[in-house]
Amino acid sequence: VEANKEGTVLEGVVVEVIGKGLIVFSNGVRIFVPASLSTVPRDGRLEDMLNKTVNFTVVDIDRRRRRAVGSIKEASRLARKEAQAKLEETENAQVEEKLSGVEEYLADQDYEEAINLLNSYKYDFEDNEKFKELYEKVNKEVVDYSKAEINKYFEEDDYSEASNFIRNLALYYFSDNEEMNELYNNIDDNYAAFVIAKADKEFAAKNYADAAVLIQDAINAIGDDNDKLNAANEKYSKYLPVYLNDMDYSDLSGTRYINYFGSTSDYFGNKYKNSYYIYGLLKKPGYAVYDIKGEYNTFKGVASIIESYSEIDGVKAFEIYGDDKLLYTSPAM
Repeated sequence: VEANKEGTVLEGVVVEVIGKGLIVFSNGVRIFVPASLSTVPRDGRLEDMLNKTVNFTVVDIDRRRRRAVGSIKEASRLARKEAQAKLEETENAQVEEKLSGVEEYLADQDYEEAINLLNSYKYDFEDNEKFKELYEKVNKEVVDYSKAEINKYFEEDDYSEASNFIRNLALYYFSDNEEMNELYNNIDDNYAAFVIAKADKEFAAKNYADAAVLIQDAINAIGDDNDKLNAANEKYSKYLPVYLNDMDYSDLSGTRYINYFGSTSDYFGNKYKNSYYIYGLLKKPGYAVYDIKGEYNTFKGVASIIESYSEIDGVKAFEIYGDDKLLYTSPAM
């Protein structure tokens, strides 16, 4: 009775074949096992089980007929289940031991090494639940991390780094991650949308030239085949500024040097994509004269002293003249 309640696996010997079943003798008790609950196939012979030791469970007790019914099949199922559980326990321990470094890589946001470690054991553990959970975790976290990194590069107006970053991860480490491939395939459109939104804000703030430059720089970065950027460029291009280093001067005192290589930075870390220098001769001021022919109404820029000239004695200032009339004098620099 207790064995029936607890589903205990018992051991006995097949002592008789009767009708459509077996009689198993265990602990002084005769147990009836129907053919359907034995492990003998339909076309098999029950007689082949005679005198064999078998495991079984008690599945029913008929008190009126004073007979217990057993199942060899159920005992076999429980044995398989126990063996599978032990196998999974052993495999889980191996997964935890061999893949313990994955969590450390995730903590350091080193997703390349994390996925490399997982892939090295993919064929050993690909059906293991713990492995699947860890694999899914890495693939989910890398998407969130990539979105944040791409956005940081966008904020820095660095499309090139954003593109290289996602290309490296999506193509070489996470090629089977659909979301990573989507980020890579849509990098141009995402950057275009980001820049357009930024340009719209500048335009709303009446910084028309800044809005136009944002769009133009984006086109220079990703190419002129993006429909969204081209549409924005039609709207803003008329506000594009003209830079002094792109214009021809009519008179020059000193030496003019145009910085064609990258940007120029000031003492505060601000970067300027368009810049040029005028070096005065001896103690004479340096200047450049441009004939703008009345085509412009605004002059905008940042003036500074080159570091090597900052220690030279004398007043240093920047002046702007229009038709020989002094329009602006900067504070002493």
